[in-house]
Amino acid sequence: MRRPIADLGARTWHSLCMAAASGSADISLVIPGRPEYGRVARVGAAHLAHRRGFTLGEIDDLRMAIDEAVIMLLGPSPRSGRIEIGYRLGPAVVDVEMVSWLDEEPRPLPDDRITRFSEITAGLADEIDVNADERSVRVLKRHASPHR
Repeated sequence: MRRPIADLGARTWHSLCMAAASGSADISLVIPGRPEYGRVARVGAAHLAHRRGFTLGEIDDLRMAIDEAVIMLLGPSPRSGRIEIGYRLGPAVVDVEMVSWLDEEPRPLPDDRITRFSEITAGLADEIDVNADERSVRVLKRHASPHR
């Protein structure tokens, strides 16, 4: 059985932003399994990338990839449960792992949703990994060095 990524606990958004600005950080967030909360995941990733010095284009790519990941994990209709999100930050990296804990009897992600997600997100991130059985997705975006 999978274990939850982590519990946000008493950490506030301000303290998360301060941790993100200071270098490497691990941040956890849990959102309800409803589409309207996908924005929280998307805006959080965008804000963290901005704090890392990502370009607007890189931030937009990351936002779109996160939005599509939420859509893939939720499916066509809202269900009870949650999506756990882990943001791992490095000096020029935002690495986001999302795990859906929906339904009483979790089923693997359907192939058609994975295919749609893969087609839409191709080229948006440096690494994208989907695990259908664990109902998880990982999106890693690196900030391109301006000196390349």
